[in-house]
Amino acid sequence: MVLTLKVISCAMSYNDGLLEEEELREAQKKNRLIELPSFTEYVGYCLCCGSHFAGPVFEMKDYLEWTERKGVGIPCLSRACTCFVLMEAVWYCKRERKIEKIY
Repeated sequence: MVLTLKVISCAMSYNDGLLEEEELREAQKKNRLIELPSFTEYVGYCLCCGSHFAGPVFEMKDYLEWTERKGVGIPCLSRACTCFVLMEAVWYCKRERKIEKIY
């Protein structure tokens, strides 16, 4: 489901990039893609673990800016990655407790 949202979001942003700027709202102007992302960028965006496991879907433009280290980055992606790390730590601790109980 998240992958579907990302594909649709990327397609809409690219479509907004093809339209005249006067026809767009502020959010569309901010997130529009002027040129088509490369295959590697697109697959990286679709399979980025931050939003699949622990976070909201973010725009392709935000992902590209984050990978190119432009601007301040993506606060939601950093929160999602932190949440993912914490989730893995909790899973690891639970697994260790189960092993201790068996032995």
